[in-house]
Amino acid sequence: MNKKSLFATLAIVMALLMITAFPIPTNANGVRGPRTEDLIIRFYSDVEGAYAALKAGEIDMVGYEITKELFEDAIEDPHIQVAPVADMGMYEFDIQNNWTIKDYPEWRSPTSYWEMRAAMALLTDKNTVVRDCCGGFAERIDQPIAAPTKGWMNESYMAPNYPYEYDPLEAKTVLDSMFPEGTTDNPYYDPTFPGSVQHIRTYPEGHEKAGQDLDPLIICVRKDDRRRLCAGRMLYENLRKHGIPCNVIEADMSALYDRVMGDMNYHVYTGGWSLGRFPALTIYFLYHSMWYFAYGPNYVTGFNATGDPNYPDLDAYLELAYYTPSYEAAVTATKNALGVFTEHCITVPLFSALSYWAYNDKVLGAVNMEGYGLEQGYTFMNAYKTDGSPLVYGLKSAPIAQNIIYSSWFYDRQVMDRYYMYGGVDVPPYNLAIDQAGWIQDWTEASVTTWVDPEDGEEKSKVTIWLRTDNYWVTPGTGDKGPVVDAYDWLFSAFVQFAFDDCWLASNYYPDCHHFKLFDYKEIDGEL
Repeated sequence: MNKKSLFATLAIVMALLMITAFPIPTNANGVRGPRTEDLIIRFYSDVEGAYAALKAGEIDMVGYEITKELFEDAIEDPHIQVAPVADMGMYEFDIQNNWTIKDYPEWRSPTSYWEMRAAMALLTDKNTVVRDCCGGFAERIDQPIAAPTKGWMNESYMAPNYPYEYDPLEAKTVLDSMFPEGTTDNPYYDPTFPGSVQHIRTYPEGHEKAGQDLDPLIICVRKDDRRRLCAGRMLYENLRKHGIPCNVIEADMSALYDRVMGDMNYHVYTGGWSLGRFPALTIYFLYHSMWYFAYGPNYVTGFNATGDPNYPDLDAYLELAYYTPSYEAAVTATKNALGVFTEHCITVPLFSALSYWAYNDKVLGAVNMEGYGLEQGYTFMNAYKTDGSPLVYGLKSAPIAQNIIYSSWFYDRQVMDRYYMYGGVDVPPYNLAIDQAGWIQDWTEASVTTWVDPEDGEEKSKVTIWLRTDNYWVTPGTGDKGPVVDAYDWLFSAFVQFAFDDCWLASNYYPDCHHFKLFDYKEIDGEL
């Protein structure tokens, strides 16, 4: 592997630093550890249920952004505090681009055609979604990165230059060019809606079922999020009016997880992601073809009829963004990748939340991190209640699993991140542009530290990390401080993960690590 950028290398290092070790601070009482003795996590079916529990005194904090209606209630309640946050996430219509899907394995999927995906985008009124579905508590996005990272977006594909601005008549034109009307009456025909057609559309010429009525698209809509439920209903209602039959599944995350993430057996899913501060990293994992596998982060780009990736041009730009010699080059490659992404209309980005998180007035020391809100390590190490009782955290969904090797779902991480320290390299809560030491004391930059591989004579990257000496294992059950976490523990953690080549960190991620050198109990070289 040739010399890599700091982005790629630090991502590898941080991915390997997932062991139950904590740098233990001193609290107000002079005792080492979090300022609250215990953390209790409770699960609810939606954010409304969690908020009701907050009002009833069952929990102290809601672990998700609250809706406009809940916010209006919260600001009238003297016992509830609200923390504003411009969310580092995105919500979107995920579209399955693969040649086939499991329910229809013998013929080409309609959403593998650009015309169908483009029509979906043209039938999506994003401004109405922001206004009506989100109550204005959102910022529209036209590319699949968070609104606060605008500097990485491709200006040529943003409003007013977005090529799929809401236009039902243009959607009809695009659909007519590939999916002609048949003779079966459309029960959803609406003469008052622009572009609505009287008949069900059919498969195009050259298709295995050419001339036959389209099979229903499988539209998976999250009902545990009112914003996504509202937006999803807008989309499938408009599709039906345009002669596209839809089989709608409105369900919560637990019911849709295996269908969408595992089997990838869907056409449209009302998706949402919590994203990192470097779009070059996040879009690489979400949309590069190497990550398209069951329960992997990419469940949209798919493969063509011959089994090759649908978008090699996108893959190429994503690799340039990920494996890059400089920050500036990463931004340029990311913008190019986002342009290609938009041209192919792979998904329909909708919005980033402008939200509020709610907690009760007994909680002190909560940290409202830029882009992320209350849920991060600073809050859970620093927050405490005035009466000394345990913090009770309410989540809108239970996790699917608690498996450090395989869990990548947001609701899994909400729990796991409370007892696993994910990355040794951290970031200050109020300036996301700065790196800082976490439970690593220091590190060298891969962009300036290299080694020459004698096997091929190529110059390659090297990262040296120095572990802090005040990281301790925590004894399960009792919470007692155990022995110091040293370099041997780190290396063991790395090789445990290397043993599972089907986990979410696998594929071409692990092969970037050529070898490790262990110098002593606190110093490791990773050569890539």
